[in-house]
Amino acid sequence: MHKTIQVDFGIIEIHNFYVIATINEGVVLTNDLSYEIIQHAVEHFQDAPFVYITNRIHSYSVDPSVYIMTNDIKNLKGFGVVSPHVLARDNATFEKNFLNKEFEIFKTLDEAIEWARNLIFSANL
Repeated sequence: MHKTIQVDFGIIEIHNFYVIATINEGVVLTNDLSYEIIQHAVEHFQDAPFVYITNRIHSYSVDPSVYIMTNDIKNLKGFGVVSPHVLARDNATFEKNFLNKEFEIFKTLDEAIEWARNLIFSANL
């Protein structure tokens, strides 16, 4: 199952056990925007475990306070950041300090999806 949702600030793709968010260039990801992403995920997954993957192909800023709300999502099992850009991966290393979930950084979406698969299905054994 795959569902694509176009929002003003990017694209949210919902898959069986993960969400991919691709945020538009120049956006400042605030609590309000983060809440909109979370609402789509919670609506789809309800209590089922899932992983959030952010596909950082564009340059944008993240308000670190968004992770406070993210920490409260009980069925969110992991947070993956994908970017081909060194600076974006360096920023993600800093952001990692604000999240109390599994958090990994990748160069490709395929790597992140495989990590998500392992995280979800190994937790269910």
